[in-house]
Amino acid sequence: MTNLESVRLLTKRTCWYQNGLAFSCRQCGRCCAGPGEGYVWVNREEIAALAARLTIDVTEFKRLYTRRVGIRYSLIEKQPSKDCVFLDKDGPNGPVCRVYDQRPRQCRTWPFWKENLRTPDQWQQARQTCPGIDQGRWFSLAQIEAIQNNSIALEAAGRHLPDAAWDWIVQHHQSREIHRPLQELYEIIDARTAAARYECRSCGRCCDFASYGHRLYVTTLEMMYLYHGLTRIDHGLSGSPAPAAGQTGISRSNSRPPLPAAKKGRCPSQQDQICRARQFRPAGCRIFFCRTPNPQFQAELSEYAHKQLRRLHEQLRIVYWYADLGTWVESYHPDGPADAPLRCPTHVREHPGRRRERLANRFSDFGR
Repeated sequence: MTNLESVRLLTKRTCWYQNGLAFSCRQCGRCCAGPGEGYVWVNREEIAALAARLTIDVTEFKRLYTRRVGIRYSLIEKQPSKDCVFLDKDGPNGPVCRVYDQRPRQCRTWPFWKENLRTPDQWQQARQTCPGIDQGRWFSLAQIEAIQNNSIALEAAGRHLPDAAWDWIVQHHQSREIHRPLQELYEIIDARTAAARYECRSCGRCCDFASYGHRLYVTTLEMMYLYHGLTRIDHGLSGSPAPAAGQTGISRSNSRPPLPAAKKGRCPSQQDQICRARQFRPAGCRIFFCRTPNPQFQAELSEYAHKQLRRLHEQLRIVYWYADLGTWVESYHPDGPADAPLRCPTHVREHPGRRRERLANRFSDFGR
């Protein structure tokens, strides 16, 4: 049994998002808008709070803004758009909720709804319409449960996603158990490109992102392996580590070796047009070739690789961040996480309808 197969057999008794999930509201209004019909359930206390917010009595609020469904009440929708009655799409700064400070619990707990968290596929389905999923801030399992129970506000929880990702990388980059499934995936990619007779001429042009006009996107797991390779090379080592008997190979030290200095717009692995960490390079580097006889082959292989990488993040419970290599390097702090204000990540996921079209163009959009 391969390691890729073994990670699929992790016990189902553990929560698939045990290590947490990322979310940051983009205030796009999509979760409040049609065209599909939906329900925003409100209880007695929420109706009273909303009525007070609008300075009308409860009876009037029910008449104007709710409908009865069985024994429950739901907010009505605008017709024919099916948007929430309190969604104003023409706000001065974009879509806005007219009662945001008193919005119902159902709205406060998005996207951490039970139906979205039932399986990884359902979480990915919710991501197709919500650009804030897998972006922004990282929430632990305990925080997600507290948000669901309405015991803490979503805005008061979570931490900066790049800091959470780098913490995980520093703690786990020496783990052979985590290296092995990724190495097997890389072997599959290398075998497929070799069978297609693709050959890298080691010219180094594609590693100069600025002049070549593209970016390399990598996941946390890929960045962990590249970071591991770069730090070992800087210490005169090579290959994966061999921990002593009884050791897990997981570093718990808060110290972080500095990343190699790189010229602006270039890969930190490149030195004199040669990749110093070729063994540890990400999937995008393995799939992209300057002279490509079949762009569709690269697009399909990229799609396959990213699906496998996403699955490994879920099964190994890895903090998931997907950003270009330059953003990864800029967010790295050798002295530990910086106490910087939350800023929007550089990478914002594009509309899913353009995904395959962009995959066929450049590896800078690998797996997007």
